[in-house]
Amino acid sequence: NIADCGISHLDLTASCAVILTKPGYGTFMEAACSGTPVLYLSRGDWPEEPALLAWQRQHGYCREITATQFQQGDFADDIDQAVAATSGPLHARFSWLHHRSFTAP
Repeated sequence: NIADCGISHLDLTASCAVILTKPGYGTFMEAACSGTPVLYLSRGDWPEEPALLAWQRQHGYCREITATQFQQGDFADDIDQAVAATSGPLHARFSWLHHRSFTAP
């Protein structure tokens, strides 16, 4: 349990090079705010997924990987591309956080 380690979920998210997850409000919001790129597996027919993905693409970085890629561990190139696309000083990449407000999806 992360809480037992004394690390908040926000700090953990910000310390990651890339997050591998399913689309979800909490993780996507935290990733966008911390500048952490997201690789995700689609939830399929979850009705809120298209809007959440559009929001994440506007406010952060996300890229889909397939279930086959995940099962075979074949997403190293996707990780490299995510890191390359978001490399640079965090304050420069996400200075918009200080200059505008936005609403969670």
